[in-house]
This record gives sequence, structure tokens and C-alpha cells, in this order.
Amino acid sequence: MEDLDPTAIRTLIENLIGGPCHFILNTDIPPFRGGKYAVYALKDEEKSRRLCLRIPHNRTGCHIAFVLKHEAEVRRHIDATRIDLFQPLIAYNPTTENLIKAPYLALG
Repeated sequence: MEDLDPTAIRTLIENLIGGPCHFILNTDIPPFRGGKYAVYALKDEEKSRRLCLRIPHNRTGCHIAFVLKHEAEVRRHIDATRIDLFQPLIAYNPTTENLIKAPYLALG
């Protein structure tokens, strides 16, 4: 899996949160890599909150949209119960029709 353009990632997050941010933990290149996702960590410069963008390793698999939609729905339920131990869902896009050309979950 190739790494994505860090400028496009930062711009996407800035558009989602409505303000400037920067990469933290040296995740601009390379990102953290886990079981299913590459994770880019950023910090909101105005509110000092940490954010992450999770991008599936397999960006074009036939089931990726289903998996991301399901995870977003679960996170919406968690957010509704106000459990502070989980990262809140900021946005998600299960398609490649976006600025970074990859499906993603943006979490607080």
C-alpha cells in the first residue's frame, strides 16, 4: 500500500474541522500501520484536540464501503451514549471520490 499525499490529508482534515492543523507523532510519512488501517495523527491548532484519519489498507476491496459504513454507524451509537473512552466520529467517506482518493474514517 502506498502512502497518501500528506498535503491532501491535512487539507481534508482542515476542511472537516474548519481550521488549521498539523501532523503529530511523525505520521505524515509514514503513517502508523495496524491490522486493517493506516493511521495519520494530526492536531487541531485552534482547539488543541488530536484527530486521526484512518484509511483501509485495502482501499478498493468490494466490501470496504460496507465495513466503513458499519463502523461509522457503531461509532454514531457510541457517540450518542457519550462514552468518553472512544474517539468521536467526525466524518467518513466509504468511496474514493474525495480529496485524498481513498475511503476514510476521521475521528476526534
